[in-house]
Amino acid sequence: MTRKRKDLSTPPLLLATVLLSSCGGGADPAYAPDAAPLDAPPADGVWGWISVIEENDTCNQWGFKTTWYGGVRAFFGRDQSYSRALPHHTDFLTEIARDGDCAVFDSGLLSEEAASACRQGDPGTVFGEVDYDCSPPPPYPEDCTTPNWCCQDAECRRAPNEVAMGHCVSLAPHWGLGQITIDGTLTNLTLVPDAYDRYAPTSEVPVDLFSGGETITARTEGGALDAIELSAPGVKHLELGNSSLVDLTAAVPRVTWTPSGEDVRVQVAIYSGAHDPNPVLALMLCDAPDAAGEVAISPTLVATFSDRTCGGASFWGEKCSRVTRYTKSVTATPGDGEIELFVGSARHLLVSWPRSL
Repeated sequence: MTRKRKDLSTPPLLLATVLLSSCGGGADPAYAPDAAPLDAPPADGVWGWISVIEENDTCNQWGFKTTWYGGVRAFFGRDQSYSRALPHHTDFLTEIARDGDCAVFDSGLLSEEAASACRQGDPGTVFGEVDYDCSPPPPYPEDCTTPNWCCQDAECRRAPNEVAMGHCVSLAPHWGLGQITIDGTLTNLTLVPDAYDRYAPTSEVPVDLFSGGETITARTEGGALDAIELSAPGVKHLELGNSSLVDLTAAVPRVTWTPSGEDVRVQVAIYSGAHDPNPVLALMLCDAPDAAGEVAISPTLVATFSDRTCGGASFWGEKCSRVTRYTKSVTATPGDGEIELFVGSARHLLVSWPRSL
Protein backbone atom coordinates (compact mmCIF):
# COMPACT_ATOMS: atom_id res chain seq x y z
CA MET A 1 0.00 0.00 0.00
CA THR A 2 1.33 3.40 -0.96
CA ARG A 3 0.38 6.26 1.32
CA LYS A 4 0.54 9.88 0.20
CA ARG A 5 0.96 12.33 3.04
CA LYS A 6 -0.66 15.75 2.84
CA ASP A 7 1.51 18.41 4.44
CA LEU A 8 0.65 22.12 4.23
CA SER A 9 4.09 23.62 4.47
CA THR A 10 7.34 24.55 2.93
CA PRO A 11 10.02 22.67 4.92
CA PRO A 12 10.76 23.06 7.78
CA LEU A 13 7.07 22.82 8.96
CA LEU A 14 4.67 23.31 11.76
CA LEU A 15 3.49 22.87 15.18
CA ALA A 16 1.11 22.52 17.78
CA THR A 17 -0.76 20.41 20.07
CA VAL A 18 -2.64 17.26 19.62
CA LEU A 19 -6.25 16.46 19.91
CA LEU A 20 -6.97 13.51 22.12
CA SER A 21 -9.78 11.07 21.51
CA SER A 22 -13.48 10.57 21.72
CA CYS A 23 -17.03 11.55 22.44
CA GLY A 24 -20.17 10.68 24.38
CA GLY A 25 -23.32 8.41 24.02
CA GLY A 26 -24.35 5.38 21.80
CA ALA A 27 -22.38 2.34 20.75
CA ASP A 28 -21.03 0.61 17.68
CA PRO A 29 -21.58 -3.17 18.03
CA ALA A 30 -18.55 -3.80 15.81
CA TYR A 31 -16.27 -1.94 18.20
CA ALA A 32 -13.15 -3.92 19.16
CA PRO A 33 -11.40 -2.12 22.04
CA ASP A 34 -7.68 -1.57 22.11
CA ALA A 35 -6.32 -3.81 19.38
CA ALA A 36 -2.99 -5.24 20.50
CA PRO A 37 0.05 -3.55 18.92
CA LEU A 38 1.92 -5.59 16.34
CA ASP A 39 5.36 -6.92 17.21
CA ALA A 40 6.87 -5.47 14.03
CA PRO A 41 6.01 -2.45 11.88
CA PRO A 42 4.14 -3.00 8.59
CA ALA A 43 5.92 -3.27 5.26
CA ASP A 44 4.59 0.15 4.26
CA GLY A 45 6.41 1.80 7.14
CA VAL A 46 5.90 3.62 10.41
CA TRP A 47 4.57 7.19 10.55
CA GLY A 48 5.30 9.25 13.62
CA TRP A 49 6.61 12.41 15.24
CA ILE A 50 8.53 13.83 18.17
CA SER A 51 7.26 17.23 19.30
CA VAL A 52 9.50 19.64 21.25
CA ILE A 53 7.42 22.79 21.68
CA GLU A 54 7.70 25.40 24.38
CA GLU A 55 4.17 26.41 25.34
CA ASN A 56 4.03 30.01 26.46
CA ASP A 57 0.41 29.57 27.48
CA THR A 58 -1.83 26.52 27.58
CA CYS A 59 -5.33 25.52 26.59
CA ASN A 60 -6.54 22.36 28.28
CA GLN A 61 -10.33 22.36 28.08
CA TRP A 62 -11.24 18.90 29.20
CA GLY A 63 -9.07 17.08 31.71
CA PHE A 64 -10.45 13.56 31.23
CA LYS A 65 -8.56 12.75 28.04
CA THR A 66 -6.38 15.77 27.33
CA THR A 67 -3.61 15.15 29.83
CA TRP A 68 -1.44 14.17 26.84
CA TYR A 69 -1.55 17.75 25.59
CA GLY A 70 1.86 19.14 26.46
CA GLY A 71 4.24 20.51 23.87
CA VAL A 72 6.78 17.73 24.47
CA ARG A 73 5.49 14.31 23.41
CA ALA A 74 5.73 11.69 20.65
CA PHE A 75 3.80 8.95 18.87
CA PHE A 76 4.62 6.26 16.30
CA GLY A 77 1.92 4.34 14.43
CA ARG A 78 0.75 3.05 11.08
CA ASP A 79 -1.61 5.87 10.08
CA GLN A 80 -2.64 9.38 10.99
CA SER A 81 -5.72 10.05 13.12
CA TYR A 82 -7.04 13.25 14.69
CA SER A 83 -6.25 12.09 18.21
CA ARG A 84 -2.60 11.31 17.42
CA ALA A 85 -1.50 14.09 15.08
CA LEU A 86 -0.02 17.56 14.83
CA PRO A 87 -2.01 20.21 12.89
CA HIS A 88 -0.16 19.76 9.62
CA HIS A 89 -1.01 16.05 9.58
CA THR A 90 -4.26 16.10 7.64
CA ASP A 91 -4.70 12.68 5.99
CA PHE A 92 -8.02 12.30 7.82
CA LEU A 93 -9.34 15.63 6.45
CA THR A 94 -10.07 16.87 2.92
CA GLU A 95 -8.60 20.08 1.56
CA ILE A 96 -11.52 22.05 0.05
CA ALA A 97 -10.02 25.50 -0.57
CA ARG A 98 -6.65 27.28 -0.66
CA ASP A 99 -5.63 30.92 -1.09
CA GLY A 100 -2.17 32.35 -0.45
CA ASP A 101 -0.60 31.01 2.75
CA CYS A 102 -3.82 29.40 4.02
CA ALA A 103 -6.06 26.42 3.29
CA VAL A 104 -9.33 25.03 4.65
CA PHE A 105 -9.68 21.34 5.53
CA ASP A 106 -13.06 19.69 6.07
CA SER A 107 -13.94 16.57 8.07
CA GLY A 108 -17.20 15.84 6.28
CA LEU A 109 -18.99 15.63 9.64
CA LEU A 110 -21.34 18.55 8.93
CA SER A 111 -24.11 17.12 6.75
CA GLU A 112 -25.44 19.17 3.86
CA GLU A 113 -28.80 19.24 5.63
CA ALA A 114 -27.17 20.80 8.67
CA ALA A 115 -25.13 23.23 6.58
CA SER A 116 -28.28 24.31 4.75
CA ALA A 117 -30.08 24.96 8.06
CA CYS A 118 -27.15 27.08 9.18
CA ARG A 119 -27.19 29.13 5.96
CA GLN A 120 -30.85 29.82 6.60
CA GLY A 121 -30.05 31.16 10.06
CA ASP A 122 -31.06 28.17 12.17
CA PRO A 123 -27.90 27.13 14.07
CA GLY A 124 -30.09 25.63 16.82
CA THR A 125 -31.23 22.93 14.40
CA VAL A 126 -27.65 22.39 13.31
CA PHE A 127 -26.61 21.77 16.91
CA GLY A 128 -28.70 18.59 16.92
CA GLU A 129 -27.48 17.55 13.50
CA VAL A 130 -23.83 17.24 14.57
CA ASP A 131 -24.21 15.99 18.11
CA TYR A 132 -21.54 13.30 18.45
CA ASP A 133 -22.79 10.19 20.20
CA CYS A 134 -20.01 7.77 21.14
CA SER A 135 -19.18 5.18 23.72
CA PRO A 136 -18.07 1.55 23.67
CA PRO A 137 -20.75 -1.11 24.17
CA PRO A 138 -21.06 -2.61 27.65
CA PRO A 139 -19.40 -4.20 29.44
CA TYR A 140 -16.94 -1.32 29.32
CA PRO A 141 -13.24 -2.24 29.11
CA GLU A 142 -11.20 -1.41 32.18
CA ASP A 143 -9.55 1.64 30.61
CA CYS A 144 -12.93 3.32 30.01
CA THR A 145 -13.39 5.36 33.15
CA THR A 146 -16.83 6.54 32.02
CA PRO A 147 -19.47 5.13 29.64
CA ASN A 148 -19.69 8.53 27.92
CA TRP A 149 -16.39 8.36 26.05
CA CYS A 150 -14.47 6.01 23.81
CA CYS A 151 -11.60 4.07 25.34
CA GLN A 152 -8.06 5.44 25.43
CA ASP A 153 -7.00 3.56 22.29
CA ALA A 154 -10.03 4.54 20.20
CA GLU A 155 -11.65 7.68 18.85
CA CYS A 156 -15.14 8.80 17.88
CA ARG A 157 -16.01 8.95 14.19
CA ARG A 158 -19.17 9.53 12.21
CA ALA A 159 -20.18 8.69 8.70
CA PRO A 160 -21.03 11.72 6.52
CA ASN A 161 -24.68 12.81 6.77
CA GLU A 162 -25.15 10.66 9.85
CA VAL A 163 -27.21 12.45 12.50
CA ALA A 164 -26.35 11.95 16.18
CA MET A 165 -24.71 8.59 15.64
CA GLY A 166 -21.02 8.14 16.29
CA HIS A 167 -18.83 5.05 16.37
CA CYS A 168 -15.88 4.27 18.62
CA VAL A 169 -13.17 3.06 16.25
CA SER A 170 -9.96 1.42 17.44
CA LEU A 171 -6.80 3.24 16.39
CA ALA A 172 -4.41 1.71 13.88
CA PRO A 173 -1.50 -0.35 15.28
CA HIS A 174 1.23 1.63 17.04
CA TRP A 175 4.65 0.95 18.47
CA GLY A 176 7.20 1.98 21.04
CA LEU A 177 10.69 2.96 19.90
CA GLY A 178 12.25 2.73 23.32
CA GLN A 179 13.18 5.67 25.52
CA ILE A 180 13.59 9.05 23.76
CA THR A 181 16.18 11.58 24.90
CA ILE A 182 16.06 15.26 23.91
CA ASP A 183 19.36 17.19 24.03
CA GLY A 184 20.19 20.81 23.22
CA THR A 185 17.20 22.32 25.01
CA LEU A 186 17.85 24.54 28.03
CA THR A 187 16.79 21.51 30.09
CA ASN A 188 17.48 18.04 28.68
CA LEU A 189 14.40 15.83 28.55
CA THR A 190 13.52 12.12 28.57
CA LEU A 191 10.30 10.69 27.12
CA VAL A 192 8.80 7.25 27.81
CA PRO A 193 5.61 5.64 26.45
CA ASP A 194 2.47 4.65 28.34
CA ALA A 195 0.45 1.49 27.69
CA TYR A 196 -0.89 3.06 24.47
CA ASP A 197 2.54 4.14 23.16
CA ARG A 198 1.85 7.83 23.90
CA TYR A 199 5.20 9.34 24.83
CA ALA A 200 5.40 11.95 27.57
CA PRO A 201 8.24 13.54 29.60
CA THR A 202 9.44 11.89 32.80
CA SER A 203 9.86 15.29 34.51
CA GLU A 204 8.20 18.70 34.47
CA VAL A 205 8.85 20.68 31.28
CA PRO A 206 9.95 24.32 31.82
CA VAL A 207 8.17 27.13 29.97
CA ASP A 208 11.37 28.17 28.15
CA LEU A 209 13.11 25.45 26.15
CA PHE A 210 15.25 27.47 23.71
CA SER A 211 17.06 30.75 23.35
CA GLY A 212 17.21 30.34 19.54
CA GLY A 213 19.71 28.73 17.19
CA GLU A 214 20.61 25.73 19.34
CA THR A 215 20.71 22.30 17.75
CA ILE A 216 17.92 20.19 19.24
CA THR A 217 18.54 16.47 18.93
CA ALA A 218 16.08 13.64 19.60
CA ARG A 219 17.30 10.05 19.90
CA THR A 220 15.30 6.84 20.24
CA GLU A 221 16.98 3.83 21.79
CA GLY A 222 15.27 1.41 19.40
CA GLY A 223 12.26 -0.87 19.58
CA ALA A 224 9.93 -1.55 16.66
CA LEU A 225 12.57 0.22 14.53
CA ASP A 226 16.31 0.59 14.90
CA ALA A 227 17.50 3.61 16.87
CA ILE A 228 16.80 6.95 15.15
CA GLU A 229 18.45 10.35 15.60
CA LEU A 230 16.92 13.62 14.34
CA SER A 231 18.11 17.23 14.76
CA ALA A 232 16.51 20.62 14.10
CA PRO A 233 17.33 24.20 15.18
CA GLY A 234 15.74 25.70 18.27
CA VAL A 235 13.65 28.84 17.79
CA LYS A 236 13.27 32.13 19.62
CA HIS A 237 10.33 32.72 21.94
CA LEU A 238 7.20 33.57 19.91
CA GLU A 239 5.59 36.94 20.60
CA LEU A 240 2.29 37.73 18.92
CA GLY A 241 1.74 41.16 17.38
CA ASN A 242 -1.02 43.59 18.32
CA SER A 243 -3.41 40.95 19.64
CA SER A 244 -3.78 37.29 20.58
CA LEU A 245 -7.27 37.44 19.01
CA VAL A 246 -8.06 36.79 15.35
CA ASP A 247 -11.35 38.37 14.28
CA LEU A 248 -12.97 36.28 11.54
CA THR A 249 -15.61 39.00 11.10
CA ALA A 250 -12.99 41.51 9.91
CA ALA A 251 -12.78 42.44 6.22
CA VAL A 252 -9.40 40.65 6.06
CA PRO A 253 -8.59 38.72 9.27
CA ARG A 254 -4.91 38.89 10.20
CA VAL A 255 -2.68 37.09 12.66
CA THR A 256 0.54 38.99 13.44
CA TRP A 257 3.76 38.25 15.29
CA THR A 258 7.16 39.82 15.88
CA PRO A 259 9.71 38.35 13.41
CA SER A 260 12.71 36.67 15.02
CA GLY A 261 15.28 37.37 12.32
CA GLU A 262 15.77 33.61 11.88
CA ASP A 263 15.15 31.51 8.77
CA VAL A 264 12.17 29.68 10.28
CA ARG A 265 8.43 29.48 9.67
CA VAL A 266 5.19 30.21 11.50
CA GLN A 267 2.01 28.22 11.35
CA VAL A 268 -1.48 29.31 12.35
CA ALA A 269 -4.01 26.56 13.13
CA ILE A 270 -7.65 27.65 13.68
CA TYR A 271 -9.82 24.71 14.70
CA SER A 272 -13.57 24.26 14.69
CA GLY A 273 -15.39 21.62 16.68
CA ALA A 274 -16.74 20.77 20.09
CA HIS A 275 -14.29 20.92 22.98
CA ASP A 276 -11.53 18.34 22.95
CA PRO A 277 -11.44 15.41 22.79
CA ASN A 278 -14.29 15.53 20.23
CA PRO A 279 -13.45 15.23 16.51
CA VAL A 280 -12.28 18.15 14.40
CA LEU A 281 -15.12 19.67 12.38
CA ALA A 282 -12.90 21.83 10.13
CA LEU A 283 -9.44 23.38 10.16
CA MET A 284 -8.02 26.62 8.80
CA LEU A 285 -4.28 26.07 8.40
CA CYS A 286 -1.82 28.81 7.42
CA ASP A 287 1.95 28.56 6.98
CA ALA A 288 4.24 31.51 6.25
CA PRO A 289 7.88 32.63 6.57
CA ASP A 290 8.60 34.04 10.00
CA ALA A 291 9.98 37.19 8.35
CA ALA A 292 6.52 38.01 6.94
CA GLY A 293 5.27 38.94 10.42
CA GLU A 294 1.68 38.06 9.56
CA VAL A 295 -0.79 35.93 7.67
CA ALA A 296 -3.82 37.53 6.03
CA ILE A 297 -6.82 35.25 5.51
CA SER A 298 -8.81 35.97 2.35
CA PRO A 299 -12.56 36.66 2.63
CA THR A 300 -13.18 33.74 0.27
CA LEU A 301 -11.46 31.30 2.64
CA VAL A 302 -13.26 32.75 5.66
CA ALA A 303 -16.58 32.23 3.86
CA THR A 304 -15.70 28.62 3.04
CA PHE A 305 -14.53 27.94 6.60
CA SER A 306 -17.66 29.56 8.02
CA ASP A 307 -19.89 27.46 5.77
CA ARG A 308 -18.33 24.22 7.03
CA THR A 309 -18.45 25.30 10.71
CA CYS A 310 -21.74 27.19 10.89
CA GLY A 311 -19.64 30.25 11.66
CA GLY A 312 -18.55 28.83 15.01
CA ALA A 313 -22.14 28.66 16.24
CA SER A 314 -22.98 26.67 19.33
CA PHE A 315 -20.16 24.35 20.39
CA TRP A 316 -18.22 24.54 17.08
CA GLY A 317 -16.02 27.35 18.32
CA GLU A 318 -14.80 25.54 21.43
CA LYS A 319 -11.53 24.06 20.25
CA CYS A 320 -8.12 25.55 21.04
CA SER A 321 -6.31 27.35 18.21
CA ARG A 322 -2.56 28.01 18.12
CA VAL A 323 0.23 30.02 16.50
CA THR A 324 3.64 28.37 16.35
CA ARG A 325 7.12 29.39 15.24
CA TYR A 326 8.86 26.20 14.19
CA THR A 327 11.54 24.17 12.46
CA LYS A 328 11.49 20.48 11.67
CA SER A 329 13.46 17.59 10.21
CA VAL A 330 12.18 14.34 8.71
CA THR A 331 13.66 10.88 8.20
CA ALA A 332 12.22 8.05 6.11
CA THR A 333 11.43 4.67 7.65
CA PRO A 334 11.50 1.34 5.80
CA GLY A 335 8.64 1.23 3.31
CA ASP A 336 6.67 4.42 2.80
CA GLY A 337 6.84 5.76 6.35
CA GLU A 338 8.46 8.83 7.86
CA ILE A 339 9.20 10.22 11.30
CA GLU A 340 9.65 13.93 12.01
CA LEU A 341 11.13 16.03 14.77
CA PHE A 342 9.07 19.19 15.22
CA VAL A 343 10.62 22.03 17.26
CA GLY A 344 8.61 25.14 18.08
CA SER A 345 7.41 27.94 20.33
CA ALA A 346 3.60 28.24 20.56
CA ARG A 347 0.97 30.70 21.72
CA HIS A 348 -2.73 30.17 22.25
CA LEU A 349 -4.89 32.09 19.74
CA LEU A 350 -8.37 33.36 20.61
CA VAL A 351 -10.96 33.42 17.79
CA SER A 352 -13.88 35.79 17.25
CA TRP A 353 -16.37 33.75 15.21
CA PRO A 354 -18.95 35.15 12.77
CA ARG A 355 -21.82 33.58 14.67
CA SER A 356 -22.66 32.61 18.24
CA LEU A 357 -25.63 30.84 19.77
